[in-house]
Amino acid sequence: MKIKIKNKVILYLLIIIIELIGCQHEKRKDLILINPIDSIGVLSDSSYLSTVYSMILYDKKLFVSDYRNQRIIELTKSSEKIHTFGTYGHGPGELITSGFIFINGDSLYVIDEFNTRINVFNIKTKRYLKNYDFSKYGIRNSNFIVNNNIIFLSTPYMNYPISKFYGNKLIKSFGKWIFNNGLVHKGRSIRKIFLLRNKYILAIPESEPFFEIYDLNGNLLSEIQFNYIQYIKQRYKLSESEYKKDIKNRKSILLINDAFLLKEKLYLLLIHNNDNSLKEIQSNILCVLKIANDFSISKVDYFQLSNNLTYFTAICADTNNILSYSPETNKIYTFKVK
Repeated sequence: MKIKIKNKVILYLLIIIIELIGCQHEKRKDLILINPIDSIGVLSDSSYLSTVYSMILYDKKLFVSDYRNQRIIELTKSSEKIHTFGTYGHGPGELITSGFIFINGDSLYVIDEFNTRINVFNIKTKRYLKNYDFSKYGIRNSNFIVNNNIIFLSTPYMNYPISKFYGNKLIKSFGKWIFNNGLVHKGRSIRKIFLLRNKYILAIPESEPFFEIYDLNGNLLSEIQFNYIQYIKQRYKLSESEYKKDIKNRKSILLINDAFLLKEKLYLLLIHNNDNSLKEIQSNILCVLKIANDFSISKVDYFQLSNNLTYFTAICADTNNILSYSPETNKIYTFKVK
């Protein structure tokens, strides 16, 4: 009887070992290394990029939010500068903080968190059009969307973490709070907001491993977990164990540096750890999720951006290319994907 039990234990241990080896092999196999084929650093007017928060490929041109230089730069794909939107200041068309951008038709929308407003420019005429003042509500520098003159913003300091505006007039607030120790944690409730299929809102908390789908009236339709993604799972586990020691003063631990939605593909620029502590972080793993018709995740691909660079902070993509900015070099790199 003892021999049978012993044999079962040995068999069980062998199965675990085989599964672990298989998982490690799968991890190595799944991570696809892609090195850059081109880069943008020094522009055609000899100026430099500095702290890029947001980028959009639109109509065969690249729009770059250059945060520290308080400007939006319109470039050709060969890095020739076409135009600069915005100058430093508090007046019409001026920026103190050039944050996330969104393009709808011919209109370029720019969040200026310091001035608590969104500036609007025309990308055809290159003229400043207007601004929406949100000083009554406060706004967060995060991904936002504009759809038929309706603006959806992340508003963690209002009654709910997402708000719907007509211009700067509040229509409604919605979304669920993320709690910590029974209390609302507003920092962890910040959302990156995207327009899916022109009729849904896709919202991603920066510090939680899931995304939500809402209709345009703010009704929650689905919540999809991606806590099984290996890099997120490791970092989330580390953050949970680290801050159990001091739950009341828990800080917000970012899981995602940036995100980008292109049709059915959600690009997540992950923050990850290569050791068993939260101190040594990198952000050069791009996770691409394919979203099915029922909003479930039908496919996951992993890309390592560069063999040499370890940290990226902004991404955008088109059908064949991924662009990502690295503060290590102050350059935007182009990666080719099949």
